[in-house]
Parts: sequence; C-alpha cells; structure tokens
Amino acid sequence: MTPAATPPSEPAVTALGTVLRRLRRGRGLAQRDLLQPLHLGSHSAIVDYEAGRRIPPEAVIEAYERFFNLAPGTLARMREQALAERAAWEASQALLEQAAAKAAPTGMPHAAAEPGLSAGLSSDQPAATATPSGQAALVGRPADVASLSPPPPRQLPASIEHFTGRSGELVRLDRLLRESDIAVPVVISAVNGMGGIGKTTLAVHWAHQARDSFPDGELYIDLQGFHPSGHPVSPEDAIGRFLTALGVPEDRMPASLDARTVLYRTLMTDRRMLVLLDNARDTEQIRPLLPASPHCRVLITSRSRLSGLAVREGVQRISLETLALRDAIRLLRRTIGARAVAEPGATAALAELCARHPLSLRIAAERIAGDETMTVTDAVAALSVASNRLSELAVEDDETAAIRTVFGWSYQTLPSAAQRLFRLLGLHDGPDLPLAACASLCGLGEEECTAALARLTDSNLAEEHTPGRFRLHDLLRLFAHERALVEDSAQERATAITGLVDWYLHSACIARVTLDPHLPPLEPPPARLVMPAQRFADEQAALAWCELERQNLTAVSLQAQQFDLFEQGWKLPTAMFPFFDRRNHYGDWIATHKSAAECAHRLGDLEAEGKVLCNLGSAYRPMRRFDEAVEFYERAIVLMREAGWRTGEAKVLGNLAATHADADRIQESITVGLQSLALFEELDDAWGQALCLSNLGNSYARLGQFDEALRSQTTALEVFRELKDQRGISRAVNGIGTALARLGRPQEALGYVAESVRGFAETGDVHEEANALRDLAEVYLDLGQPQEAAARLREASRLFEALGEHWMVAELNTALAGLTQH
Repeated sequence: MTPAATPPSEPAVTALGTVLRRLRRGRGLAQRDLLQPLHLGSHSAIVDYEAGRRIPPEAVIEAYERFFNLAPGTLARMREQALAERAAWEASQALLEQAAAKAAPTGMPHAAAEPGLSAGLSSDQPAATATPSGQAALVGRPADVASLSPPPPRQLPASIEHFTGRSGELVRLDRLLRESDIAVPVVISAVNGMGGIGKTTLAVHWAHQARDSFPDGELYIDLQGFHPSGHPVSPEDAIGRFLTALGVPEDRMPASLDARTVLYRTLMTDRRMLVLLDNARDTEQIRPLLPASPHCRVLITSRSRLSGLAVREGVQRISLETLALRDAIRLLRRTIGARAVAEPGATAALAELCARHPLSLRIAAERIAGDETMTVTDAVAALSVASNRLSELAVEDDETAAIRTVFGWSYQTLPSAAQRLFRLLGLHDGPDLPLAACASLCGLGEEECTAALARLTDSNLAEEHTPGRFRLHDLLRLFAHERALVEDSAQERATAITGLVDWYLHSACIARVTLDPHLPPLEPPPARLVMPAQRFADEQAALAWCELERQNLTAVSLQAQQFDLFEQGWKLPTAMFPFFDRRNHYGDWIATHKSAAECAHRLGDLEAEGKVLCNLGSAYRPMRRFDEAVEFYERAIVLMREAGWRTGEAKVLGNLAATHADADRIQESITVGLQSLALFEELDDAWGQALCLSNLGNSYARLGQFDEALRSQTTALEVFRELKDQRGISRAVNGIGTALARLGRPQEALGYVAESVRGFAETGDVHEEANALRDLAEVYLDLGQPQEAAARLREASRLFEALGEHWMVAELNTALAGLTQH
C-alpha cells in the first residue's frame, strides 16, 4: 500500500466558497433562505459549498448567478478552474500510484481499482495548488511525477526512406526549435495551401533527427484538419489522447475542454518534450494543445497559415513550395535508379510534368520502378496522354491538375478489382480501415481483397500504415471519391456503404454483449456478410477493439444516416453505449446518438427513439450538465409513454430521479422516484421496486426524514432477500443501519451496518464496502468506542486508497487525527 496522499490547499475552491458566502451575507440571508432559489433540498450542501468542501454542480452555479443577478459565466469560470485543479491532483496521484505499484516487490498484493467506477470529475475531488499564473500545479514537484510516470511517449510516425531536399528548411527548424531559448510554435505551411507538398514528411524527418533534444518524449497527432469527411479531430479528443499518453487513466479523464487543458499543461510542466500537431485546421483547434512549459517545443503542419497564432503566441512560419528541380530529379533517381540516370532530359521532363510535387513524384517513380520494361521517356509520353484523358477533371487555374494527372495515370494501370476498391475507399469518412472492413466495403473475399490492397500499396495509392490497416492520403481520397462519383452508380455506392455499415454493426453488437451481458440483446438487420463479424475473447478485448475502431464507428454511424440506413443508424450507436459509458468519449457519444435519434425518428420507431434519447441523457449526466440530461430523459419518457413501453418509462424515470439527486434537488428526486416506483409496482417488477425503494430511502435520509428512510429500506430489504440479490441486500441493510443510528439507536444499527460491510465484501463491491466501513465507524463513535471506530476508518482508508479516491483518504485521515487527539 502506498503512503496516504495529503491533499493540498484548494485556493480556487476556497475562493469560490468565499464569494458564495459574501454574496449571501451581502443580502443578509441565512443559508436556509437559499434552498428554494437554488433548488436544493438541504442547507447542508450550502454549508459545504461555502466551506470549500464541495464544488457546486453546474445547475446550482447557474442558479446562484440568476438569483444574485450576476453576468452569466461569472461563477461558472471559477467553478471550471476549481474542477481543473482537482483533475490535476487526481492525475498526479494516479501517476504516483501506478509508479508505486510497478516499483513494489514481486508478490506484494495490490488491490485493483473497481471496474466501472465513475469517470470524470465529481464535486468532491481534492484540488491541486495554483501557480501565480492561475494554472494548476501538481502537488509536490512536477518533475517527481514525471520521473515516476510510465516510459516517455514516443509517438512519431516512421520517417520515410530516401528523404530528399529541404536542407534550408531543416537548418531553420534546428535554429528555431533546438537552438533557441525561446519557446514559440513553428508552423510548416504550404505557400499555395496545397496538400501533399511534404509538410508532414519534413516535420517527421526533422523530429526524428532531433529526438535526443527531447528526453521526455514526443507527442504526435494527426488532427485531420482537411480530411475529406469534414470532421477534424476536436481539441477535447486531441488532449484526451495526449493525456492518455502521459499516463492519465481513462477513469481519471476530465470531461470539459478547460479542465483537460489545465491538466495537460500541468503535466507538461518541467518536461522537455516535442509536440507535433499534424494537419491542423485553424487556430481554435490548435490553441488548447499548446503547452505552457518553456522547455517544450511545438511543431505544427497546416495548409492554413494560422495567422491568429502569430498575434498571441508569436508563431514562426516556414512556408513550403514545390521542390527545386534538382531535388525533384534527385528524388526520382533514388526511386527509379539507373534508368533515370541514363535519361537525364526525360527525368527532368517527368519532374516538371509532376509539377515537382513530392507526392506526385513518388507515385510516378513507383509506377516506373515497378515496370522494368518502361523507360522514363515512355513514362513521359504516357503521362502526357493521361493528362489529356483526365481533362474532364480539371478546372481553370486548378493548381492540382498536374497532380491529378499523375494519380489518374497510376490508377489506370490497376486491374479492375483494385480500381474499384480504391474508388470505394474514397467513400469512407473514417481515418483508415482494417482488412475485414475493406472486404466488406467492396464485397470481395479475404484473398481477393488482400490482392487488391497489395496492388494499391505497391502503387503508392494506399498505405498500410499499421499492419493490417489501410488508409489513403487526403488528396488521393478526394481523387478516389471523384472517380467513384463518375464510375459507380448511386446504387453501387449505397451497396458498398451498406456492406461496411453492416459489418461494423454486427461486430459492435457482439462487443455490446461482451461488455455487458445483462443488457437486452440488440439484433442487427439480416445481412450477407462477406467477412465474419469481429468476435472477442473477453471484455478487455472488446474494449480494445472499440477504442481502436472508435473513429470508424463514429464515422460509419453518421454515414448510415446519410445513406438512409435508418435501422442501422440507430442501432450502431446504441450498440456502442456500454463502451461510451465506460470510456466517456463524450463528443463521439453525443454526435452518434443525435444522429441515431434522427434515424429512429425517420423510422417512426418511438421505442427506439426513446432508448437513444435516454442514452443521450446518460451522456450529459456524468458531464454534470444536468439540465440537458433532464431534458433528454423527459423527452424519452414522453416517447416511452406514446410507445406504450412501460418498463422503459420506469427505467428512464429512475435515471431522472438519480440525476436530480446528483444535482442536489432531493425533493424532485423523491417525487420522480415515487413515479418510477409506482410504475414498477404496476408492472409487478419486484427488483425495480426494491431498487427504487432503496434509492428513495437514501434521499429521505438526506432530508433528515429518518423514519421514512427506515420504512423504505426495510421494505426494499424484504424484496431483495426474496430475490437473493446480495448487492441489493447490502444496500438496504446499510440504509437501515444508518437510519437507526440517526434515530439515536446505535446498538440496533451496529448489526445492520456490519452486515452491509460483509455483504459488499462478498460481492466484490470495494467502493461500497469502503463507504459502509465509514458508516460503521460512525456507529462505533455513537456507542462510545473510538478505538473500534479508528480501526474501521483505517480499513476504509486502505480501500479508498486502492480505488484511487484520495480525497476520501484525506477526509478519513483528518477524522483519524481527530480521534487520536481525543
């Protein structure tokens, strides 16, 4: 067990609490006077907010702003800073805990974190300290955390073979990023905004040469700023990937962009790292990804000049033109070999026909190198003819005309199966595809598809960037898409996308069952799959596949709606729900489910639309965007009622009640919880009734209505015992015990709370076992047995520490210190 972490001071939380207290006192109000305007059920929450023990939920902050006539966002910004500080603290403790676990002697037992613990930020997480600049800093020296964290991330893609030219640009990059003491971003852009000019190639080549200057590693991401799908990587997603590379566990990942940004900059403090942001779209996408550390360097590639960065961040720019003729000829000679050396005039002509554009030069060179009978003169003649043949694709002053001619010349040499696969790959909006998905897209068997892909990669028209995964360069994707619109009918294109969607849907449905066998089965529509759906050995394999394919699953979900595949369009995001519920990729979760809701609506399937809206509510709830969660739950309830699906209505009401409780709207939680209970009684759903009664008992206790809490929990206990639901039994007996203790009957309470501790331990619910131990300590205190109470608090602290809930460890340590003094 690692030593208990001591929480730092919480300046942002304290500042927020001080402001709230001054606002109330300035009006001469008691804390109870704020219950109605803030929609709270107990003034104890206000006590905690003002004392800095808890951060108010977003809905409560908005209510404060309305009641005290403050400008919207006045308090919200303070809340975001407090949450960000707490995120930094959590991440630092997670890194220290991981390092301590790795450093422990072999055979030493470690308590595993409980699967399924709430991800994102709670309102009770401890904070990090704040630097004078207002950014959060990790407790202890950031260097300590960095030294204990996992190995430095090394994310650079492979550098291409036979890098040619750009010597002046390489010298300038050295001067700006290796030799300068001033940390400013450097943007590599193209003079004319053209893709394929070699921005990424230059950046990656230089970065490999400079690796020794960045001992703490490199972060790399393709931001897909000019991806043909029009869906660039969001700043939230990009920072999330960087935080994962820096060792932040998924269940510690902050939800909001502001919180992620502060955590990212905190973890980069005192590190010497290179951040390569490839294919950026605009300033808004880039700015949150810039570390504040003076020791880090940032290299950006973009077709845009990103002028906004020059004003605030002092960005330096390196603009690329096409290669000089001598460098273009050198590139051709390195690839083609002796034939290019033997025909210098033809080689120079070929370089000019390719507009000295690096991507075009490589494709043309590969075409010649792959045909031993072709001379460079033959290639020049053929390419000139190809230019005329593809004139229908050209437009006046089209700077890419020469490039497209090269693409077309190489494309025309492919066999028909490879040509068709190339065209259809241009229809896919995701970043890449595995072999099985490629086969599903084009309707070929595994062997035939493998052969077609080999032809594409040999011709440099596709890239196998990871074993078994294939992608097209953005310009090639655009060209492929153009050819598909010309050569394939609308029906043929729809058939291809349907095959792709069906494969992903069948695979996702299997992943859903693997991740949560208790969910009702989701049957995809009948389909003839040319490749078997993906199957998974276990839960971890399903999670890994969903993470790997997340961008494709999102893209395919959105394309299903575009191609009027409405049944697949609502079922695919629904199949992904247990994955989103664990990993909290909120942007993809919300985007796919909004599209799914539209698909279900177009089908007129009220039950399906209700399910999707319920899932949307469950996306907003952990983000603490309670008003939006409530809106989607309430819309789902209306649809469930119209569809006549009473069980669904009861379940959504239960979710709605829990959301009100999370938002400290206890009275509303009770009202809605009673509605859910009535429905479960009408449906004769015993388990649903017992769960509602237990939750209601907890809410009654929070209002101080302990007799009512006792009655609800006792009834729930009877049902759970009939159902032999051990976890439910433990919940109910704990509720009974705590209610008895509050009623001044600690001797009776002791047996119930002790039983709940044993029950949660038997079911492996470590989190609830720790909470029950804390409750048991309070009962022992009521009985005048402080030594027994201290023993239970130490047990609870050990469990909370194993779960990574360091704020609870700190709270229990404070209580233990008080007992020792007593």
